Amino acid sequence: MESLYPHLSPKTAAVMSQDNVARIAYVREKRWITYTMAKQALDRMKWLLDGPPSKRKVNMMIIAETNNGKSHLLERFYDLHPIDPGRDGGQTVSPVLLIEMPSAPDEGRIYDEILSMLNAPFRHSDRVSKKKDLLSYYVKLLGVRMLMIDEFQHIAVATPRRQRECLNTIKLIGSQQELTIVGAGVKEALNVINSDPQLANRFEPFFLLKWTYSDDYLRLLASFEKLLPLRQQSGLTDERFAKELLGLSEGLIGEMATLLARATEAAINDGKERLTLDYVKNAVWATPSERKRALGRFH
Repeated sequence: MESLYPHLSPKTAAVMSQDNVARIAYVREKRWITYTMAKQALDRMKWLLDGPPSKRKVNMMIIAETNNGKSHLLERFYDLHPIDPGRDGGQTVSPVLLIEMPSAPDEGRIYDEILSMLNAPFRHSDRVSKKKDLLSYYVKLLGVRMLMIDEFQHIAVATPRRQRECLNTIKLIGSQQELTIVGAGVKEALNVINSDPQLANRFEPFFLLKWTYSDDYLRLLASFEKLLPLRQQSGLTDERFAKELLGLSEGLIGEMATLLARATEAAINDGKERLTLDYVKNAVWATPSERKRALGRFH
């Protein structure tokens, strides 16, 4: 039977029989869209994960501007390698851990974040030596092979001594536990890594670049359109629409997703059932550059 909504994915089309509240709830759900740069990054991470044990693992640092997909990329890889609870009394396996670098990082807080993700019994007041022993025990017990660290640039706000302490901690965890480390952050994260010659030699940078008007960008918009629960096709890949959205989002995929979601909600509430440029323009509260300029006026 031919779908009433051939411009939508099957999952999105199934939502169309529901009321506006349910459709808007669907719009607000976070979902993954595959695109070329992301696939390249995920393939590289999988290659690193599958590598043999080594005390000198090759690591990866994903660099992107704020709201250009780096955190979502880490979450996607984590979801693709979930915890295996162990059936029939078998051992639980957790191949990948995902943490966020503490906003005021030091050696103890880094261990705290990892131990929390491991559900290990510890107290924040425990000696670092005890936390190291717990980490070693649970990493081996759960078969952890990769540690992903988001917001890596938080190290840059620490004092030079604390920065060295944090970098040495990451270096030690990687080598002693034979873990692959995948970091993610804005450009300051790369500056932090490059301040330590040993780590700079072990971390390969991967750049999630801003979007430009290209075939890849138009394919991305076609993928977005399949996920917007509107009864009529909006034509996101129309040149005028695509270029306007690119300018308003400043080439950042997270900004695009937010603008399209807000515009879709407005179209559903108005009963219009398709996006126009007016809906997208009215969804803009402030562009990334405008937000930065406004923030600068408070300093």
